[in-house]
Amino acid sequence: MSSNPQYYNEIFCDPLNEINLRSKHDHCCFQKMAGKIFMISEIKADMWMINALWIDPDNTKHLLIGGDGGIYETYDNADNWDFKANLPVTQFYRVSVDNSLPFYYVYGGTTG
Repeated sequence: MSSNPQYYNEIFCDPLNEINLRSKHDHCCFQKMAGKIFMISEIKADMWMINALWIDPDNTKHLLIGGDGGIYETYDNADNWDFKANLPVTQFYRVSVDNSLPFYYVYGGTTG
């Protein structure tokens, strides 16, 4: 699947056609298999890792992906992506606290 397999690499079956597969991995690639032909289309999204993929069970051309860069949505099987810029979200890679009194501080490491 990838030259750098990680915990977020997953393969999903298309809910309406079991011979089509989708995968998510670190280089933002969207892959599908129709029969024995493996086709790769680049996700046109400005993000590094995709951590979540949702496939609409009624319309499998409608997908949501979430990752380091935020949330993206497509209605045309990954030809065009809509970035959800109005969501103030981030991903913390590490969280720690100190021993301050009477209240402690919480510290977090994020990207970009």
